[in-house]
Amino acid sequence: MGFTVTIEGADFSGNGEESVFAAETFIRNAQITDDIIKNAYRQLYTDLEAAGAFLKCQAIYAFGGGTALSDSINLVYPALGISAPAYQITWLNDTTGAHTRAGYIPDGLTGRVANTNFPINGDINGFHLHVFNKTASTNTNAFLAGAQANATGNAFYIGLHRRGNTFTKGAFSPYSAPFYLAAPGGYDINKTGLLSLVRTTGGVEKLYDNGVVIAQTTRSDTWQTNGNTPLYVGGLSTGTSNPSVNADCTIRGAIVGFAQLTDSEVLAYKEAFARFDTAMA
Repeated sequence: MGFTVTIEGADFSGNGEESVFAAETFIRNAQITDDIIKNAYRQLYTDLEAAGAFLKCQAIYAFGGGTALSDSINLVYPALGISAPAYQITWLNDTTGAHTRAGYIPDGLTGRVANTNFPINGDINGFHLHVFNKTASTNTNAFLAGAQANATGNAFYIGLHRRGNTFTKGAFSPYSAPFYLAAPGGYDINKTGLLSLVRTTGGVEKLYDNGVVIAQTTRSDTWQTNGNTPLYVGGLSTGTSNPSVNADCTIRGAIVGFAQLTDSEVLAYKEAFARFDTAMA
């Protein structure tokens, strides 16, 4: 699988069975006891390994274990702790968000989101973000996942955003955002499945609907100097200054990383999570 995982003295790399060991470590640390759920996660590990995801993603979250603990653990490095490379989720004020076998349902209120503790500070032309969404959010301005540097004039936004009937580029009212990463067109507010935003060499930016490219543009963007803010899932802001961007839909999972992706790899991620979602039904 191409990564080294050392947890509780066990090295999972280099023996050809990394996903098996990592899956069992995840199940143990997530305290999952249901056999159907266990097997669904085992299959997801197998499918993601076959897709090469563990070579190109720094954080993968699959929501369905039924608890805040199980939903918080990063499949790529299934240890406990918020520091790299574990990037365990911290639930910011989200005491009412639901963690069920169906997925994670944020409560849609300001500042109540999943903080992945994964900093958005890598190569912008290798950045990729994916969210497997299951239901529509009642808030049409919702971010499924995103990052915000701050709530001032030099704020920047990055993420999968459903604003009205399309994804848009440009300033995000009420702020004048010099950097807002979202390709134009195509998503209505009820879109479900794996939604992906991928940057590649030369500033090419693609938007995918379930593994299929629906929009593409080229933009020479750069990160802001304060681009170490973490990625949030289920919303964007953690402050009261931005009350209208948090989601209340059911989210099955999220993926983030810095690496060059092909269209076929994005499609494979979609198929892996679709199979996981079916297994959890």
